[in-house]
Amino acid sequence: MRFALCNGTNMEGSHDFSTTSKHSTDGLQMTSTELTAYTSISFIVVLWCLHKWNRRHFERVALKMTGLSSYPFIGSGFEFIGTPQQVMDSVFKLFNGFEPRKLWLSSYFFVTISKPEDLQIILNSSKALDKSKFYNFFKNTVGEGLFSAPVHKWRQHRRLIAPVFNANLLDQFFPVFNEKSRILIENLKKELGKTQPFDLSDYIMKTNLDIICQTAMGYNLDSQSNKMSEFAEALIKASELDSMRIYKPWLYPDIIFSIYRKIMGLQNIYNRLHKLPNQVIREMKKKHAQRKMQNNNNDIDANNGKRLKVFLDTLLDLNESGANFSDEEIRDEVVTMMIGGSETSTITDCFCILMLAIHPEIQDKVYDEIFEVFGDGDQTITIEDTTKLVYLEQCIRETLRLYPTAPLLLRQLQDNVKIHSDNQTLPKGTICIISPICTHHIPELYPNPWSYNPDNFDAENVKKRHKYSFIAFSGGPRGCLGYKHAIVSMKVLISTFLRNYSVHTDIKLSDIKLKLDLLMRSSNVFNMEVSQDFYGTSKHSAGGLQMTISEWTVYVVLSFIVLSWCYFKWKQRPFEKVASKMTGPPSYPIIGAFLKILGTPQQIIENIIKLFEVYGPEPHKLWLGPYFAVTIGKPEDLQIILNSSKALDKSKFYNFFKNTVGEGLFSAPVHKWRQHRRLIAPVFNANLLEQFIPVFNEKSRILIENLKKELGKTQPFDLSDYIMKTNLDIICQTAMGYNLDSQSNKKSEFAEALIKVSELDSYRVLKPWLYPNITFSIYRKLIGLENIYKTLHKLPNQVIREMKETYTQRKMQNKNNDIDANNGDKKRLKVFLDTLLDLNEAGANFSDEEIRDEVVTMMIGVSGSETSTITVCFCLLMLAIHSEIQDKVYDEIFEVLGDGDQTITIEDTTKLVYLDQCIRETLRLYPIGPILFRQLQDSGNHTLPKGTICVVSPICTHHIPELYPNPWSYNPDNFDAENVNKRHKYSFIAFSGGPRGCLGSKYAMLSMKVLLSTFFQNYSVHTNIKLNDIKLKTDLLMRSANGYPVTIQPRCVKFYFHSRFVLSLIINKIVLCIVFIINGYYARYTSFYFTPLNSSYFSFVATDYVKVSIYVLLMFNII
Repeated sequence: MRFALCNGTNMEGSHDFSTTSKHSTDGLQMTSTELTAYTSISFIVVLWCLHKWNRRHFERVALKMTGLSSYPFIGSGFEFIGTPQQVMDSVFKLFNGFEPRKLWLSSYFFVTISKPEDLQIILNSSKALDKSKFYNFFKNTVGEGLFSAPVHKWRQHRRLIAPVFNANLLDQFFPVFNEKSRILIENLKKELGKTQPFDLSDYIMKTNLDIICQTAMGYNLDSQSNKMSEFAEALIKASELDSMRIYKPWLYPDIIFSIYRKIMGLQNIYNRLHKLPNQVIREMKKKHAQRKMQNNNNDIDANNGKRLKVFLDTLLDLNESGANFSDEEIRDEVVTMMIGGSETSTITDCFCILMLAIHPEIQDKVYDEIFEVFGDGDQTITIEDTTKLVYLEQCIRETLRLYPTAPLLLRQLQDNVKIHSDNQTLPKGTICIISPICTHHIPELYPNPWSYNPDNFDAENVKKRHKYSFIAFSGGPRGCLGYKHAIVSMKVLISTFLRNYSVHTDIKLSDIKLKLDLLMRSSNVFNMEVSQDFYGTSKHSAGGLQMTISEWTVYVVLSFIVLSWCYFKWKQRPFEKVASKMTGPPSYPIIGAFLKILGTPQQIIENIIKLFEVYGPEPHKLWLGPYFAVTIGKPEDLQIILNSSKALDKSKFYNFFKNTVGEGLFSAPVHKWRQHRRLIAPVFNANLLEQFIPVFNEKSRILIENLKKELGKTQPFDLSDYIMKTNLDIICQTAMGYNLDSQSNKKSEFAEALIKVSELDSYRVLKPWLYPNITFSIYRKLIGLENIYKTLHKLPNQVIREMKETYTQRKMQNKNNDIDANNGDKKRLKVFLDTLLDLNEAGANFSDEEIRDEVVTMMIGVSGSETSTITVCFCLLMLAIHSEIQDKVYDEIFEVLGDGDQTITIEDTTKLVYLDQCIRETLRLYPIGPILFRQLQDSGNHTLPKGTICVVSPICTHHIPELYPNPWSYNPDNFDAENVNKRHKYSFIAFSGGPRGCLGSKYAMLSMKVLLSTFFQNYSVHTNIKLNDIKLKTDLLMRSANGYPVTIQPRCVKFYFHSRFVLSLIINKIVLCIVFIINGYYARYTSFYFTPLNSSYFSFVATDYVKVSIYVLLMFNII
């Protein structure tokens, strides 16, 4: 602001204060800023000093202690943030050593207490009754019950409630303990006989919930009957919510937690938790008042004599005596007892049973004691019985020592307290951390503290130790009031369990990992198996006579086993004579070399390849259980075996597939196979195959249409589903004349059954215990799989009946069965089923079942859902990996078929020589049937006895380096005419060979050629995977474990140059080259194919002729 003093017009005397005011103001403003900063810093410093002054007592003590690293404001809090398992690890880290250690959590000072002498002082001190503010987190759940009540309320309530937990009250609860434990035993029956372990905790949790609800409130929750009650769910969820809060420091303030619960809709959890107790309390109070008005004894049930007096009754009695508990206080005490009793007992029961499963010798000792107390009867357990179960109690206490459910307890000092260690005095406000799990693992108290030894709690050892060496139930005035209830209920439950079942597990003690939320639990689930043992009856109560009978039984059984073994070895002597001259994998009694082969589907194929890598193509022995097998890899041996009339039997393993294909050519016994093959073999001729070409074309075109939805996608997709549906449609049409139309996404019961029976048969191959027909029959009926075979056979049976009726009608009307009645004189498609009916007409006398078996055999074995699908998928994958080979295939297809959309003829397929090589090379690398079985008599230099099973493995023969250089690389030139002539005929056995070779090999090759050529006319295929990325697996057939991930792109149309266009083509090329030279682009276009011109090139063209020439070239898409 400018001020001036004016005298008339004379302005010289004026004075300008602007400069002064400006600088003065700036100076003042700077001073204000600095003053604010100084004031703030001073305030912070004063607060910090005040904070340090208030903490001086803590820091003085902290200087004398070791502990975790601490940082301003957060202390060591970062150590306890993580997963529940990481938090448990941090607890062990904190209690590294057993002397008192310091811990800062924000501004709170903690001291760890582990030594029994210090624990006795802290837990019994009247100055250490406060449980610290952290227990306020649980008030939404348990309110201010004994667990979390402030000291003044706790004193009053404990004085009233403590006398309630007496022997008389516990004695009344035994009928409940017995009843609920028996329900558990019934429920566990469903787990008997299962080979997979199950998690016991859910069963035990429901049992304990039912027990605690009945004994605390007199309410039958009945959660064991699979009724998931609202209260039970709320009880579990409230515990989870409180646990979550402990590990989220930002939820510590009550107001934030309250807002969080409302936002997340979790307020209802606490409302639902308290709903049932509130309701029961109201009803019980009404009944109590009515009984009083009627002067009835509250201990007498009007209907059943003496009634069960539960914990809630005792609280109402105390109210009657002047305790003046409010309904809310009664509810808090009831819920406290229920949460304290259900989860803690469940965890301990589960850990105890798991320990007994891990230590069967201890389990036997427990069972012996139980048997001694109860015998083999089924009488109910009394309170007197439980006092005799001394060793069982030792096991429970040892479980609680190893795995205490509450691994951390907190006590806040209300005054200075002097402890035993170094005579240190802990100042008022210190929070003592007591960790039972750390005290319980002090080696001086418990030798080998991480091992499970119930003898730690025999009377002699207990007397040697300090009273506070075991604090699973805490100790002192604020110790657990209900520990006797817990021990007794666990004794009843575990003893009832072990009277009925033995328990087993594969888990080792060292496998168990711990985690900490609200309670300490196992990170692993409690996976166990149960079995019903009756050995106790004969062992303990049978007496001398029964023991003798048992011994006789053992002797008879052993004698029978020895005689059977001798007979078996006598029968095996011809095989063992030959086996002694051969190499092979080690064999074990009964199972043979199965261990070297069995595993996951991926491991099985790896094991097969590994065997042939180790022992080579020379014959080597292989015991498959009791069956003697010899592996054959050399082509010379294969020719002998596959053509021998003495090696036509396919072995008993092929009987596994009779539920699916019956006794078709694939699995028929030799006598039936000879008869059927003689009749059926001539059917697969060129005339029949030529009729199928329209079907191959039609279904392949549908595939091309369906694949359009995958164009433009960057993510690979699996081809197999598309190819599977195409082949299903083809085989159904050509085998039965039935249009399945699965490519139109129509769900077919038959198609689903065809896939499922393949999976079921594959499953049986990998499960030796399902080999016996009777076992497999029972298994199928038990799991409802009998219907799969019925569903599979339903459609063929129906089609056969209809076709036979139509066939008969035509015959009666003297019509030619080759003429389609609906299309005039047009020849109808004659399918495989027609030929079988023709054969029947000519005297073959096939039954309907035999016709069905042959049709289904063709559908599954020749093309159908599996064999051709896998080969086509592998072939497309190979060409995607080897783009240069794909280009050669396309060039051949283009040369034969041009760029039109004409249908493919049988003559066209004979010209697709390189495509044929690619398919055969695919079948060499990845034969769909990796193992074949034959019975044989002699091979090479070895004479093999009758009954020997010969194992023929195409995948191993196909990878002999002497036959195929670089056998694991993909090289279609392996099957050019020159290379094929060099090799032995039986170097390639993808379709087996000899009389029992695949009849449908020509059909399969023809259908694959049509499908693949149609595909490449329209699309190119690409993939990111490499050849060495492909992992193989085998079940019934061999397939890719990775699937067949590819992407596709539309195929650019190629202009095919007929001779009459050669002259105009040459002229146009000359003109176009001149234009390119003018523009300096000739160097970019030296190949036969040119990219379309940019419009800017036209500005350089001098004549209309050139323009027209270029336009013509572009129209023909010469790119």
